[in-house]
Amino acid sequence: MKSNWILTKVIARISLLIPLMAIMLLGNKLQAQELPQTGKIKSVTEVVIESKGGKETEVRKSFRAYNEKGNLTEEIEYDDDGKIKNHTTSEYNEKQQKVKETAFLPDGKIESIALYTYDPEGNRISKTTMNKDGSVKSKKVFHYEYR
Repeated sequence: MKSNWILTKVIARISLLIPLMAIMLLGNKLQAQELPQTGKIKSVTEVVIESKGGKETEVRKSFRAYNEKGNLTEEIEYDDDGKIKNHTTSEYNEKQQKVKETAFLPDGKIESIALYTYDPEGNRISKTTMNKDGSVKSKKVFHYEYR
């Protein structure tokens, strides 16, 4: 009897997970559809229109720019007052791999620079993040095992 009770509980939990998994998969599909088609979208600006005291105001939330290959080259996030919260730019090599990412402070000064390297198979093998003065802040190294 106890094994039937456990089986019933397991089935009940699985049945709760199935709709959540479907929502997650659908959400990922929708996000994938939002990505720019190569070369067609130059930039995307997200603006929220809010009504305060009967007056509509526009608040910029984000800006994303893309190169002709569809790679994200600049991303700016804004706070609720429309001021810059996060700002990054990215550079890519001829294989469309991100090789450099620069993070800026709200005043426009460089906060940090991340450099990426890849192996001949195209796998990212390192990410070195440097402070604005060029000193190494952190370094991540990725090792791959092949079958």
